[in-house]
Amino acid sequence: MVQAISVQAQSWANSVASILPGVNAHPTSAPEVILIVLFFISLLGSGYLTFKLYYVFGWTIYKELGCDLVVRNVTYLYHIYVLLIKSTLN
Repeated sequence: MVQAISVQAQSWANSVASILPGVNAHPTSAPEVILIVLFFISLLGSGYLTFKLYYVFGWTIYKELGCDLVVRNVTYLYHIYVLLIKSTLN
């Protein structure tokens, strides 16, 4: 599979080079590498923030609802009523 992809990529690069002789099909430049590194750093940062937010909101919801089914059902109905009130006001 990987070999087929590399063969297709090489075929595409050769066809581009034959059509436009002065153009390199895939130049690796410093800005491209910098963008990849910045993307990876931002990916790690967003993953960290997502984990922290999930922990905080999950704990907040658990503290509000707890394990009591009655409290959970009442809170569920409360959110439905709030949703209906907001939809009728708009």
